Amino acid sequence: MLALSRNASVAVHGLAFSPNGKYIATANDDGTANVWDSSNGEMVLTLRQSGPVLAVTYSADGQRLATGGADNTARVWEAQSGQELVSVRGHSGAVNCVAFSPNGRSLASASDDKTAQISDLARGEAFLSLRGVETVNDVAFSSDGMRLATASKDNTARVWDAVTGRELLSLIGHSDSVTGVSFSPRGQRLATSSMDHTARVWDAVAGRELLTLKGHSGQVLGVAYSPDGNRIATAGQDGAAKVWDAVAGRELLTLKGHSGQVLGVAYSPDGNNRIATAGQDGVAKVWDAVAGRELLTLRGHSGQVLGVAYSPDGNHIATAGQDGIPNIWDVKSGRKLLSLRGHSGSVLGVSYSPDGKQVAAASQDGTARLWDAFSGEELQILPGHSGIVTSVAFGPDGKHVASAGTDGLVQVFTLDIRELLNLARSRVTRDLTPDECSRYFQTETCPSLP
Repeated sequence: MLALSRNASVAVHGLAFSPNGKYIATANDDGTANVWDSSNGEMVLTLRQSGPVLAVTYSADGQRLATGGADNTARVWEAQSGQELVSVRGHSGAVNCVAFSPNGRSLASASDDKTAQISDLARGEAFLSLRGVETVNDVAFSSDGMRLATASKDNTARVWDAVTGRELLSLIGHSDSVTGVSFSPRGQRLATSSMDHTARVWDAVAGRELLTLKGHSGQVLGVAYSPDGNRIATAGQDGAAKVWDAVAGRELLTLKGHSGQVLGVAYSPDGNNRIATAGQDGVAKVWDAVAGRELLTLRGHSGQVLGVAYSPDGNHIATAGQDGIPNIWDVKSGRKLLSLRGHSGSVLGVSYSPDGKQVAAASQDGTARLWDAFSGEELQILPGHSGIVTSVAFGPDGKHVASAGTDGLVQVFTLDIRELLNLARSRVTRDLTPDECSRYFQTETCPSLP
């Protein structure tokens, strides 16, 4: 047994072997990281940081060490001399985890400030920040699929680069939790709904607030742009849905018919001026969005209807049920066509794929699921959240699904196996060993990627 001890009273928060196994690095509570000879336990190097060192790791070539500290910084050091090479700042809390990219050009760091950063070591600055918040209530793709918008419990909406995960905008103005987000058809504007009794319209490029929609006497629980971008529909705790002029901000219609809160709202995408609403009273309704006349009532859930979505052709509606079941309905007759079973908790949101062939649902059971929209066959379970999944949205290319949760995460899944293979190729940095081939492929010779 080998004991590494300079001072037995100093706590060690982490350790790492060098790639060749000759050295061990330790992260210490006294503000140092030490490097030890693994053959005899002698200390060969001390790296000093201005506060407890909480994490340590080696680069793949063993030439550098990275440390994370309670001083809110990650640092990179020359492993032989102990010279500090880069100090990465940007976190507002202790850095408790660090990792080099396989090529050594980037460093990932995770912090108590609820962010993870990816930093370019040549520049010493972060180029990707993944930020967590208390709860993400809603998520939506822009029409070109290049951006994501999120609605958060921390009173903000955010716009993200859907490819890199970089935060582009933080929209601050609401005084309570933001409950919903909806991009305009061309993606130039973003509508948000909030528990502060308002909906707002923002410039989705500059981040400037353009309009405040006031008229509900309670929380605004959902928001949706019309297909032409000229109108906005909102869902209210006051039991009404409202239609607004999206340019002037003027209230045009109030849709009353639910006997409880209106929990969700969706515009028909086919331009036939229909609106669907989801109700606390256990029904969904379809309305004439010009005349304000109620056209259909969809009955079949055994609890509240928590969300609603139109199929791309406008012929079907999917509803999310507190009873744990998404239902699919015929818009003309109001007849229930399918009940999609699989979730073990309330279904909080639903989304149609752009081709109308699949339905995705978000659930209190911590998963999102995909179904065939015509046969009702369950196709896929999308796990990964550590809490309730609150919202789900297909990307406009149909190859991606985004899910949002109470754990503060937004996850983007790729559904195209070819894209997964390309991603795998980009991250494989060496050939697998015969042992790894046996473990993963049950053969001594690994199959070649197509």
